[in-house]
Amino acid sequence: MAEHRKRLVEYEVGNSEKELLKPLKPGERKLVLCAHDKMTSQANDGVKRSWVLEGEHALKKKGVRRGMHQSDIICSTHGWIKKASQSLECYAITLVVRLNV
Repeated sequence: MAEHRKRLVEYEVGNSEKELLKPLKPGERKLVLCAHDKMTSQANDGVKRSWVLEGEHALKKKGVRRGMHQSDIICSTHGWIKKASQSLECYAITLVVRLNV
């Protein structure tokens, strides 16, 4: 890892516009940090009404029926890479199998 750090693009603390220049050997390339950020969220598609105490909120269990998955790449030199972004809508299907025994 220490060998890679020598080639990693870094910026001045407090000034993300100013790159810290590092000497590279002939033929060496800079390494750019890219983070993969992903999340999955699911809908609360349960009962619409419930009894709760005044001033309290009903806690709803997150359902597994419908959800959204978002995946993005964030680059240290270019920021969010829109072309690498993906959104997927997820639908879980409940399968019930009856065994005739």
